[in-house]
Amino acid sequence: LAQLTHNEEYGNNDTMERGQTVSLVEPVRIVSLFVTGLHGIAFHALLILIALHGLFHLLHPFLLKDCALRIMVPKLLHKYL
Repeated sequence: LAQLTHNEEYGNNDTMERGQTVSLVEPVRIVSLFVTGLHGIAFHALLILIALHGLFHLLHPFLLKDCALRIMVPKLLHKYL
């Protein structure tokens, strides 16, 4: 009445033995590459947003014809605006 396990039946000997170690190098490398790529995308997206934000603040007085730039600079520089 001996039953074959799934591994014995299909000739798969990938079972873990007691005391056997598992290498985590490959999964950690894959996660590291993913996080590095994601970090690069987020970094460049943030740089683009910062540049657009600054550009909008510089063009704001010319596009909307208001004095919003006076709020953002010290009173000493108001005579140049």
